[in-house]
Amino acid sequence: MYAFIGDKNLTQRATYLVDNDGYIRGEIPLIGYNSLRLVQRGNYLYFAVNNDQIVKMDRLGRIIKSYSTKKSGYEIHHDFAVDSSGNLISLATSLQAKKREKRVEDQIIKISGQTGKVTRLLDFKKLMPALYKKATLV
Repeated sequence: MYAFIGDKNLTQRATYLVDNDGYIRGEIPLIGYNSLRLVQRGNYLYFAVNNDQIVKMDRLGRIIKSYSTKKSGYEIHHDFAVDSSGNLISLATSLQAKKREKRVEDQIIKISGQTGKVTRLLDFKKLMPALYKKATLV
């Protein structure tokens, strides 16, 4: 099976699962987002369905768990990984920093696989302050 990522210009976005003969065997609907990363861990597939929600799907296509970062004040980027404990580690944007300083995708957060609690692991502005003084908006 191959996964084809939907076009961002389409009204209904989806990731299509296509077999070796070119037949669409499955469709994963998305909520206004392009899920550019599919992470398989054990019997589960993790993918983003919008810019603040990652879901965990079993092999039967059932959504087992949904992880939201909205209430914690973060948008996620499609770059994320699942660690050996089932926690999600993601590149993210602090909504406060985005509004105040126009900074995006410069945070690393952890989403607990058990509780869904969001914890900031790293703020690149604090890690590399000299670089931020030189950086300009494009």
